[in-house]
Formats: sequence, structure tokens, C-alpha cells
Amino acid sequence: MVDLLDAVQELEESKRQREWAFGERDKIVSERDNVRVLCDQLRHERDGAVSDLFSALRDSDDIRRQKNDAIRELKEFRYLVIFCVCSGICYRLVMYVECYLFFFLFINY
Repeated sequence: MVDLLDAVQELEESKRQREWAFGERDKIVSERDNVRVLCDQLRHERDGAVSDLFSALRDSDDIRRQKNDAIRELKEFRYLVIFCVCSGICYRLVMYVECYLFFFLFINY
């Protein structure tokens, strides 16, 4: 009879251990699923940030090109002014270009 009681107690203990193990497994599976969801969210955020970065870089390149074009145009105007002043041609044109250059430089720098 003692052996039967010991066997029943071992059976009950084994059942408790089995239930505990299943519970732990369920916790781990749930945590794994949560980690997958978080990884997916982070991956999505990263992809969006990379797209935004590329867009900003494209915009920056466009702005840099526009700036370089404006500087080149200002240099051309400057050489025109110098030529006109040196040759005494078109005093009014020289004044107009000088005002334009001053205004442009004052606003942008």
C-alpha cells in the first residue's frame, strides 16, 4: 500500500512538473512572438528612416546644385560689372547689377 501511495504522489508531482514546464514553454513562445512583433515594428521604422534620409540627401544635393548655380551666376554678373566699369559702358546697367548683387548677397549671407 505504501508503494501505491508513493507512486500516486510521484504521479501527482510529475503532473505538476509537466504543467509547470508547459506553462514555461507558453511564456517563452509568447515572449518570442512579442519579440518578433517588436522586430517587425523596428524594421518598419528603420526602413522609413532610411527612406527619409535618402530623400533629405537628394534634397540637399538639389539645394547644393542651386547654390552653385547662383554663385556661378553672381560671378558672371560681377565680371560683367567689372567689364562695364572698366570700359565705361552702360553706367545705368552697372548700377542695376551692383544693386542686384548687393541685395542678393545681403539676403543670402
